[in-house]
Amino acid sequence: MNRIMRALLRTVLVQLPLARERMESGVAYNPLSTKMHSDPYPIYRKLREKSPIHRSRLINGWILTRHRDVDAVLRDSKRFSNDERNGTNVQFSPYADEA
Repeated sequence: MNRIMRALLRTVLVQLPLARERMESGVAYNPLSTKMHSDPYPIYRKLREKSPIHRSRLINGWILTRHRDVDAVLRDSKRFSNDERNGTNVQFSPYADEA
């Protein structure tokens, strides 16, 4: 795949959802980024400060960063479920880790 096509795919598949997240919440969450793998704690801190219950467009899901929120969700089986039929089948772009 040529360089221009790769750059376009990276922008469309990764950067645009992350930019939208950043505009909506002040922080973007990309669990596959090199930065996240090398040191995730600054991102976790930003999520807790700016968006403790965070909607991730890239993974099409919710990120909870506070213990009390996680505990509440885990204890409330009437409103929250781990049934795969209620979720989405997320397949990351091969370029997601480059953002």
